[in-house]
Amino acid sequence: MNYYDLAIKRKSTRSFKSKKVSDETIRVVLNEAFSCEKLLPDLQVEWKLLDETADKWISGCAGYHGYMIDAPHYLLLLTQEDPHSLENAGYAGEDIVLKLTQLGLATCWITILDPEGLRMMLRLDTDKMPAALIAFGYEKTSIGGNVRMDIKSPSNIQMKQRTGHIAPKLYVKDSVYRERWGQPCDLSAWEPDSSLYQAFIAACCAPSALNRQPYRFIMDKNIVCLAVLPDELTAPSDAHLNVGIVMHHFAMVISHQNTLHGQWILSPPDKDYRLPDGAYIAGYFQI
Repeated sequence: MNYYDLAIKRKSTRSFKSKKVSDETIRVVLNEAFSCEKLLPDLQVEWKLLDETADKWISGCAGYHGYMIDAPHYLLLLTQEDPHSLENAGYAGEDIVLKLTQLGLATCWITILDPEGLRMMLRLDTDKMPAALIAFGYEKTSIGGNVRMDIKSPSNIQMKQRTGHIAPKLYVKDSVYRERWGQPCDLSAWEPDSSLYQAFIAACCAPSALNRQPYRFIMDKNIVCLAVLPDELTAPSDAHLNVGIVMHHFAMVISHQNTLHGQWILSPPDKDYRLPDGAYIAGYFQI
């Protein structure tokens, strides 16, 4: 699987056709789900396939910005509880999102508003908690064409046309700092097809709640820190899922398709990076 190509190809879909995915494709999806990449390999997760009849149970417990997305199929990830269970859920869930993209299917991350309520409404016989919900199916093409939504604030919502080669939502030059917060990183010597540069592009293409992308990177010798910014429109649970999703895009491209290898450490380095108030280091990738 070409993670880089899929990372820049994938997009969130809010409108799905009622057409169901074939049973054969569903079997492929479930097989992929049970063998997906995880941020914490030892953390136990379960996957549940839900169809459109689950809508009435899900509504009120989950939704995108408070509204439920109608889709023919949903994948629900349940997780063993852990301080980093949501980061792991974001990582594992995005692995499936990219595999669904490879299969020609559209996807949308849906916020779980009430995990315990969702577990009760679906009558799930498990001690694991719902952590991630992904709608999938075939995209219903809108009259407006290929657009994406950027929400800067409740009163500042913009629709942007996606054309040609889809650029990252964040430009790498604006998202990568050197050694400390706010210090520009000189990218002029980087080859566009280098392992590290492509990993940053993939990370900048990662989906986030409401397309807010409240994160940046700090290059510090042989480590890359992921800094998370405070954001009033991103719920805490979504912020943790975002971290896992971004980490997945970066790690899969740099480790699976190129010559560099490493892993994410889910703690900050022992160093002051002069972050703005409210920001924190979610982890670092040691190359």
